[in-house]
Amino acid sequence: MCRFWFKLILDIPLINKYDYVMRLDSDSKVMGVWFNVFELMKNKTAVNFANVEQADTEAILPGLMKLKTFTLDYQKKYGIIPKNPIRLTRAFDIPNHIRLHNTNFDIFKVEFFKSQPVTHWTNAVDESFGIFRYRWGDHVLRYLTTAMFATPNEVLVRTDFNLSYCHPC
Repeated sequence: MCRFWFKLILDIPLINKYDYVMRLDSDSKVMGVWFNVFELMKNKTAVNFANVEQADTEAILPGLMKLKTFTLDYQKKYGIIPKNPIRLTRAFDIPNHIRLHNTNFDIFKVEFFKSQPVTHWTNAVDESFGIFRYRWGDHVLRYLTTAMFATPNEVLVRTDFNLSYCHPC
């Protein structure tokens, strides 16, 4: 499932017909009345509407911190100047943890995640087999992707808008 939501969904030709993809896991629920988040994303030129910030830990996912090394090595090798350096620094600011945006609810802009720089990163992650060997999750990978390739204003977070939601319900 991690590889599907990080990479494979973007390989489905039908996806190209859409501006956005929304994920809402079966054990999650939007509560109350929400405004049109797609319209908000369009108006703010956002590429991701994330759920809530959390962190994964090496203690539960052995090999998680190899993702930190992989990310920083990739950034250096390809001369990536992160568009959100604060988020990238924050991703690794808790020892033996990596921050993430929980993806049991998530909306992303197809065009952004299919762009050349993001696709190059996605393919590099996929070719490392870290998703399989260490269960690098789509949630932590989405966080790192937006830290490197999206400006702070291009990532919206549900909790900043006080939108009601439950997981698990």
